[in-house]
Amino acid sequence: FGTVHVLPPELEWRKPPIDKALGEAKAIYFETDLDPDPRTIVPVIQQLGMYPPSSRLSDRLTPAQNAALQKAAAELGLPAFQLDAMKPWLVAVTLSDVMITRAGYDVNSGVERKLAPTAKEGGKEIRKFETVEEQLLVFADLPEETQIAFLMEGIDQIDESTAMLNELVDAWAAGDTAKLEKVMIDEDLAETPAIYDVLLV
Repeated sequence: FGTVHVLPPELEWRKPPIDKALGEAKAIYFETDLDPDPRTIVPVIQQLGMYPPSSRLSDRLTPAQNAALQKAAAELGLPAFQLDAMKPWLVAVTLSDVMITRAGYDVNSGVERKLAPTAKEGGKEIRKFETVEEQLLVFADLPEETQIAFLMEGIDQIDESTAMLNELVDAWAAGDTAKLEKVMIDEDLAETPAIYDVLLV
């Protein structure tokens, strides 16, 4: 079933059919590795998400885009000079992570974190659809102009991000796929077709 990686700690989503299916399963697939080795993943992030010392993100943005990023960084309490060393996709992901945390969501309350211990205790084989590097490459391989569009769309949505996230998770918890499509695709991913294509299609 479709999962959400970060959820509000108070949300009760784990219904009997989920535990029944888990109990009967021989293996459980997760989207990717829940706990990648930092010694392995940090160099990959640096390679795929950071500019060389001679380059800066601010050199690739218009004055208006730079101003919007500076404002967003200040609102979220992030050092702008650190973001300036990152490629647009990594800045977008970093801003998104902070917004999600500020909204009261917790990775330890996500579906995978909650199901993994039960799976391990039950002797289930745990498999992954993708490596973390494969997931990062989805964004890192995008043309720079697409990465910038993705970043700026996220910045434009900062003020409404908590409401959008709550609406999406409420729809997921209720199994309302029509509402999920409206919130996640029509009102979000459809704004950047290239992102929609690599993430879903």
